[in-house]
Amino acid sequence: MLPDAKYYDVWIVKSNQVIREIPAATILQWIAEKRLIGRDKIRPSGTADWFEVGQHPSLASTLPQKDNHETDVFEAPFHSFKKYQGVDDDVDMIPLIDVSLVLLVYFLMSSSSMGSGTSTKLPIAEYASVQGVKDQAWIEIENEKSYTVGFAERKKNQATKFDTQDKLIAHLQGEIKKGQGFKEITVYAPGDISAGTIRTLVTSIEKSFGKDEISKIHLGVTGKK
Repeated sequence: MLPDAKYYDVWIVKSNQVIREIPAATILQWIAEKRLIGRDKIRPSGTADWFEVGQHPSLASTLPQKDNHETDVFEAPFHSFKKYQGVDDDVDMIPLIDVSLVLLVYFLMSSSSMGSGTSTKLPIAEYASVQGVKDQAWIEIENEKSYTVGFAERKKNQATKFDTQDKLIAHLQGEIKKGQGFKEITVYAPGDISAGTIRTLVTSIEKSFGKDEISKIHLGVTGKK
């Protein structure tokens, strides 16, 4: 009685609910049980055009009399079919960044002695985690025109200062070419540095290095006391 198709989509008008891929025999059963009424709509799965159950000649004769009365809210078996609210368009996915780098929160206690020896007054984080990182580089942002770069196994007085992010990135690229071993970078910045400055730096690092060169980027913070 239905158009030639194995599965159909059903649009329950009252609840504005779309249920996809329902067998034809099940649709006839729902009509007989008054779960579907004349103003509800169906279509063969994979097609675009809907038609009302009551206007289709093959289904109109199967509708119970006085089917236009309001029925109870339809409740399809939850485990049987795919359910969608409203229009059943595919959900748009936000494209992922090609270089898979992770921005983590790096927890530092003010009394801790770290290889970087940073003196920057770090922002306070209420929820953070301690990360033990080896062979790492560190970047200290003093202001938007002052950046210091060092390495965990080097002393503070061996760090290098730069006045632009581009020069900083070029320095890191040179260190990698020379065989300087670091897979992770920790970025330190005082609380008054704008998030945009930090985000720009992190984005530049992501675009300039492959996953095999730098795998993670950490943000240095101070634990809340």
